[in-house]
Amino acid sequence: MKYTRDRVYRKIYEDAYGLIPKDSRGITFDIHHKDGDKTNNSLENLVALSVEDHYKLHLSQEDWGEASMLAQRLGISKEEWAVLRSRATTQQWANRSAEERARVIAKGVDSQTPEQRSEKSRKGRETLRANGQFESVGLKIAASLAKIPAEQRSENAKRGWETRRLKCPKNNK
Repeated sequence: MKYTRDRVYRKIYEDAYGLIPKDSRGITFDIHHKDGDKTNNSLENLVALSVEDHYKLHLSQEDWGEASMLAQRLGISKEEWAVLRSRATTQQWANRSAEERARVIAKGVDSQTPEQRSEKSRKGRETLRANGQFESVGLKIAASLAKIPAEQRSENAKRGWETRRLKCPKNNK
């Protein structure tokens, strides 16, 4: 395995304890920093955890950003992942200083708070459901994915995490 500067902690762990274990599915364990400081690579701060245990740990710590990244590797539902990402965005916004938030809003990059975006998104889903369109949009996305040969799909698309923009059949937006 090639070790980048950011993943040197894996090499440190292997040098001390041998190969990093794998779970029953053959997935290599993650190396977790106990104190949360990814620059503290002392052996006492490193522990090998299965992806499931690592995910559960970050959930219990309410570290939504890390939990959402691990959730993708676990293959949880898109709905559960979306909840985690929403919480992570809200958490990141809350951790910004008032000056930083004002600067971001002034730039126009992020003029709404995560709560406002979430509410707008919820209302949009309710409108689509009321018109009987919500499920058909999902089916159209699945159908468009099925047309792309598997070898041409990205890893995310193979898992159903399609990120390209689709046009609405009703208003072409």
